[in-house]
Parts: sequence; structure tokens; C-alpha cells
Amino acid sequence: MHFPFLIRGRVVLAAVLVHVLLVARIPATGQEERRGDVPPEIAQAIAVLASPAARQEKVNACRRLAALGGQESVAPLAAILFDNDLSHAARMGLEAIPDLAAGEALRAALPGLSGGPLIGVIHSLAARREARAVPDLGRYLTDGDPQVAAAACAALGTIASADAMALLEDAQSRVREDVRAEWARACLRGVPALRAQGLDDQAARLCQLLRHSQLPAHLHSAATRLAMLIRPGDAGPLLEELLASADDASFAMALTVGRELDSPQVTQILMASLATLPLPRRTQVVRLLGDRGDPVARDALVQCAGGSDVAVRAAALIALGQTGDISTVPLLLAAAGDSDAEIVAAARQAIVALQGDDIDGAVRTALAEADGPRRRVLIDVVGERGIQSAAADLVPLANDPDTATRLAALRALGHVIDHSQLPVLTACLVSPADAEQRTTVQQSLRVACRRAADRDACARQLQAVLPQLDQETKPFVIELLGMVGGPSALDAVAALARDGEESIQDAATQALGRWRTPDVAPALIDLARSAPREKFRIRALRGYLRVIRQMDLPDTDKLGMVRQAVEAATRDEERLLAINTLGRIPTPEALTEAVSRLEHEAFRSAACAAAVTIAERLVHDQPAAVADPMRRVLAATSDPEITRRAQAVLAACPQ
Repeated sequence: MHFPFLIRGRVVLAAVLVHVLLVARIPATGQEERRGDVPPEIAQAIAVLASPAARQEKVNACRRLAALGGQESVAPLAAILFDNDLSHAARMGLEAIPDLAAGEALRAALPGLSGGPLIGVIHSLAARREARAVPDLGRYLTDGDPQVAAAACAALGTIASADAMALLEDAQSRVREDVRAEWARACLRGVPALRAQGLDDQAARLCQLLRHSQLPAHLHSAATRLAMLIRPGDAGPLLEELLASADDASFAMALTVGRELDSPQVTQILMASLATLPLPRRTQVVRLLGDRGDPVARDALVQCAGGSDVAVRAAALIALGQTGDISTVPLLLAAAGDSDAEIVAAARQAIVALQGDDIDGAVRTALAEADGPRRRVLIDVVGERGIQSAAADLVPLANDPDTATRLAALRALGHVIDHSQLPVLTACLVSPADAEQRTTVQQSLRVACRRAADRDACARQLQAVLPQLDQETKPFVIELLGMVGGPSALDAVAALARDGEESIQDAATQALGRWRTPDVAPALIDLARSAPREKFRIRALRGYLRVIRQMDLPDTDKLGMVRQAVEAATRDEERLLAINTLGRIPTPEALTEAVSRLEHEAFRSAACAAAVTIAERLVHDQPAAVADPMRRVLAATSDPEITRRAQAVLAACPQ
């Protein structure tokens, strides 16, 4: 009962092989003469396919041919496309081979396949973007198997040539109902490709076809979006249609397109819709108008900001921050004193975002006249906008009797003062009113110090306050000095590292260990030799080694520093770190230094690793400098990986 199938399969297989051989221009005879040109690994994989080997071996052979094969691998892979167990592996191999013959083999196999193997080959033709297969794929658009028909639709949408999309367009009335959604997705996928080819008319026609087809709402709105993007001048009625739709997906698509289309007409349509939309949708359109940043919408947004719904008002205020100008400031300032926290937050966000030369001046004027909650909002605005000219306005407020106002002023000062005004903040460190004020001042000082343009002047201001601080606060200022950096700060922190108080030594050595410039090295090695406590000597030495490893220094300086570190170390842990650091210094002198440590058993492993690392970087330019050191490493090590690397270096040296 299976004979007809077997006969048909053999006939098709023979046809495929003949077709592939003709396309590849490989003669059907004389194959033996060509075998010598095939790389051994490919020849071996081809032989496996023709053998009675197990399935997994043949799958692995297909994978090898996919990675390495070319024209010579096409016919062997095509021969097993009709084997259900191997069809997937065979087409994966053909899909990956760039030669044109691979595509022809897949195309020629289509008539003899069905079910899963047929669907797989269709997908492979799509993955290869086989334009020559378009007519063949078109014949499957109305196939009785819905999965085959869906695969053909998807493949044509992926290839997306003009003729492929024309076939999809023509199939609209004939495609099966249960394949219609996949057909629509294929059309949508191909529209951008048509536009990229300059085929806007065809793309627009296809979108109109989709819009007038019976499809799920999300596919319909997607087609509408593409139609609007293709013909922006005709987008108005379509946008109005989406905005008025009861379907949430269609309305969401209107919002998406509203952000994509740069047209004054879109702003007008969005503004007009505000009168009829329900409140939740109105809020979203108001946000969209803000995102578009079109000043034409300003009056409509002002009107919304004066409405009764809190969500719409808040959205309108934020939108005015994106579209407003100096004329908008009074409205926003009035909203900043509102009783509703959401409105106040929106007004503040809007004032911070406003653009224009006169905005900062208007904020300063309003701050001088404001009181209560509105004044605190404006103080925050001054800080967030970074209005440096308002620093003098904030200084008196740092001592305001109202706690909330005082804390707001202290927060904002960090964003606006320069180094000369730091004493306003440091004075609060000396005698803070409470723990909250101390925390606020510390946060503000961090911001101010990060902003400081004159680092040395900033450091001097911090040094000046140190004698007045209690032991609990001094470590914080030491941390700031480390953040600021510079010569003045370095000298001050190095001196504090020898303070009689352990907590001060702790903070100072931590700051020095994290210093960001290499000029800290002398202070660190000095402390490593003579700090009052051993734990700080160890910390300083490790910080010194960090400078060698992480900072940009001449190799000669680094080598000298490693030697000093080894001499200063009192523990093997730090000596090992220093020897490991030698591997970062690619010079013959560093190599000699590493080899000199081979005699010490405790350091031998680290010295071998460092020596090999250096030698690997030197061998090509200075082979004579590395040969003897590598022989000494081989005599000293039992580590197989170090041995392998050292032997590789020696092998690269001239004999």
C-alpha cells in the first residue's frame, strides 16, 4: 500500500538531484575527480549522510555542513530532505549555505513534500529571502492545509518583494478564513519593506485593502497606522476614526501615531477631540499634546489646567511645562499653591521643565513674594533648575524658623552655591538643629562638592571647618576632601591619617585608599611604613598597590613602586599582591624582578605566573629577553597551565 508513495518520492528525489546538479553546474559524472577539492571535514560529513549511520550522527553531519559547507554540500543535503527523521536537519544545513544552489534545492523539493517537512522548507525559503521562490510559494496560499497556507503567507511577507506582496494582495478574497489573520500579519510585515523599495503606492493600496477586510481590531488599527504614515497628508480622517473608536486598541494606536506624525494637522485634531472624549482618554490626549511639544496646543492646555478633574489638570500642567513659555508661569505658580498634592507636584515639574531665558528671573521674583507651601515649592524649583543667581536668595532661608522651609533651602543650596558660599552649609555641620538637618546638610554638601569648579578652593573651605567639628562629623568632611581631591585636600587628609584619634585615622586612610589620582602614592607608601596602627599600614599599602595596578604611570615608576611595596610589607599577603602586580609591567626589568622571586617558596607560584604573563607580552618584540626566564620558570613550576604557557613562549623564541 506504500508503493505509490515510495515511487513518487524517488521520482521527485531524482528530479531534485538533477535540478541541483544543473544549477550548481557540477557534472553528474566525474564526481570522483572533484572529491580531492573538498576539505576532509566536509567530505567526512557528506560520507556520513550517505552511510547507514545512526540518526544523531547524520544530524551532527548536517550541522557541520551548515557551518562549513558550500556548493559541494547541497546535493547530499537535498537527498535527505524527504526523510521525515532528517528533513529538519537537512533544511537547516541548506538554509545556512549561501550558495544559490541551496535555495534552488529547497525550491525544487517543494512539490514532493507535505505536512511538517513542507512547512519547514517554506520557512527556510523565507529565511533565505529566496525571491525566485515567490511563484512557487504563491501556489500554497490557498492550500487545503491551513498550516501550509499560513506558512506561505508568512514567507511571502518576509521576502516582501513587489511580486510577493502582489500575490498576497491578490489572494485576499481566496485565502481561507482560518488563515486570514496570518495573511494580514504577512501583509503588515511586508509594508515597510515596500516603502524601503520606494513602492509607496503599492504599500498604501495594501493598507487600504487590509482596512476594508474583516480582521481583528488590532490588525485593522495596525493597518490604519501604516496607511497614515505612508500618506501623512491624508492622515486626519483616519486619526479621527481611531480617536473616536470604542475599541481600546484602536485608541491606543491613535496615541502611537500621534507621537509619530509631525504635522500641525495632528495637533489640531487632538485638540478638537478633547471636547468629546471621556475623562480617562482626555487625560491621555493631554499627555500626548505635551509630548508633541507643539506651542499651538498651549491655549487648549491652559483651559484643561483650569478644569475640575484632577487627573486632567495635572496632565495639562505637566504638558504646559513642555509647551509653555513665560506667559504660562503665573498659572503654574498659582497651581504650586494648590491644596491638592498631585496638582502641586505637577506644577513643580512643569516649572522645572519650562524653557526660556526669562523663566529663572520669573522664579526668583515669585520666590521673593511667596510664602508658605508655595515658597517651599519654589525653593525646590530653584534647586532643580540649578538657578545659581538665586543662591543669595536662599541663604537667609537656610535659617528660617519654619523647619520645612529651612530644610528645603538647605537641599537647594547644594545645587546653586559655589565654593565661596560653602560656609553657609558647613556652619550647619558645626551646630545642626537636629539629626534631620545634619543629614540634609551632608547630602547638600556632597552635591556642592561634586559641582565645585575650583577644587582646591573648595578643599580649603572644608579644611577651615574641621577644627570646629566633633569627632562624629569629622569623618564625613574627610570623605568630602577625598571626593574633591587636589593637592590641598591630599595634604590635609595625609596629615589626618596620623591623627591621635583612631576614627580619624580610619576615615583618612580610607579616603587615601580610594584617591583618584596617582599623586597619592608617596603619602600611601609613607603611611605603609610608619602609620600609627598596623591595620592602617596594611590598608595604605594595599591602596598603594591599587595605584600601581589601576592608574596610568610609566612602567619604570611602577616597577620601582612594586619594589618599595615588597620592602614595606610586613605580611606575605601583601608581598604576594605586589609580585602579582609585576605581571602588569611588560618590561625585561619587571621580568627579571619576577624571576628573582622564584627562590622563595611562598612566592614561587605568583612569581611564575607574573613572569609568564610578562613574557607573553615581550616574546614577539624581545624574544632574547624571555628565553632564559622561561626555562627557569619551567624548572620551578609544577602547575600544568603555567608549564603550557611557558612552553608556548619558548616555542616562539628563535632556536
